[in-house]
Amino acid sequence: MGPATARSALESGRPLPLLAPDRDDDQGKAKAPGTHHDVRGGIGRIAGGAGLWRMLGARSNTLRYLGAIPRFSGVALRLCARLATLFGRKDRLPPRVPSARP
Repeated sequence: MGPATARSALESGRPLPLLAPDRDDDQGKAKAPGTHHDVRGGIGRIAGGAGLWRMLGARSNTLRYLGAIPRFSGVALRLCARLATLFGRKDRLPPRVPSARP
């Protein structure tokens, strides 16, 4: 429904149709981003950095250190994924206890 159609429906007093839920989830709320991308990306960067380390190390010892850049970023991604798993927001919050005040 476009903005003009919604405005004309509101002005004439007709009810608006319900919005469709997000395609990410059946309940209509968006899913939290997962950490599996960080894990996969971290492993790929560590492996790519190790390959560059070996390949560039055969040519020159100073060029070898260019392979350390993707390795360190891969380790940082893996660390970020691990911290998000340990300290990330849980899907369900504990039920709220009603206060004893009248």
